[in-house]
Amino acid sequence: MNFITRKGMGFLMKKTGIALLSAAVLAITSAASASSGLFGTAEAADTTNSTYNYGEALQKSMFFYEVQQCGELPDCMVNDYIPGGWFDAGDHLKFTLTNAYAATMLGWGLLEYQDGVKEIGELTEYKNNLAWALDYVASCDLGDEIVYMIGDGAFDHVWWGSAEVYMRKFKLMKGEDARPYYTCNDSCIEGQMAAALAVGYLCFKDSDPDRADNYLAHAKACFERADKNRSIGDDTKEHDYYKPSTFYDDLFFAANWLYRATGEQSYLDSLNAFIVFLTASLLYNSLFSKSLFFIPCLCYFI
Repeated sequence: MNFITRKGMGFLMKKTGIALLSAAVLAITSAASASSGLFGTAEAADTTNSTYNYGEALQKSMFFYEVQQCGELPDCMVNDYIPGGWFDAGDHLKFTLTNAYAATMLGWGLLEYQDGVKEIGELTEYKNNLAWALDYVASCDLGDEIVYMIGDGAFDHVWWGSAEVYMRKFKLMKGEDARPYYTCNDSCIEGQMAAALAVGYLCFKDSDPDRADNYLAHAKACFERADKNRSIGDDTKEHDYYKPSTFYDDLFFAANWLYRATGEQSYLDSLNAFIVFLTASLLYNSLFSKSLFFIPCLCYFI
């Protein structure tokens, strides 16, 4: 059996913790009052207990996502094999894994607290940011494989400058007009892509059904490949930054969201099967580390 490594288990714990933290932050945000201007004039719902403007905090969060955007802005790495998406970690590399995970959390927050986001006047900006990343994630699904990374890490980490002039320097130093891109099959990354795109379907099915249907088609395709292969792929170019070590947590996460998006029994059956693998893995690691502890499974949708 392919058990989750200690590093993999830590990644699962981190994922669950971030999800809960995101939900908690947005729960507070949803309590903000209705008034909102260009620079976030929404007032906190309970000023007797807080001096913070949570509506403005959410707005500034949206600004953070916007400054990570790559693509037609009007001229930011438009020659990338897959344009668009978000930059990663303050540099100019693009990773499908991190785009997908961040979009999943952003979309999950919207599904839980859309009324609050709408009330403070941030719904359009929120959805625009979400679609920016999800369009990129969907495009990274090539049908038989995925694009998992775009950019040259060696160049990227020795040159510091704005995205708008990046390619001028890249061409001068590398003699190329387009940045390199890398492909693979990887159940961890494709599982996370499936989760993100299923969330995207739920977020856009009423307001933009064509976009939502495209997301769902790619979500199903990514999950089918990931579940069939059940393996970590040849994604060596990103290992200096992210190195997937397990995939059952991602398959479980994706099956949850696909079940919620479609109601199809097959996804419910799959996620129940993945619980067995996750439970065995967590038990193994607990015994291996000689410390007994319990990590609740993320059965949020059942």
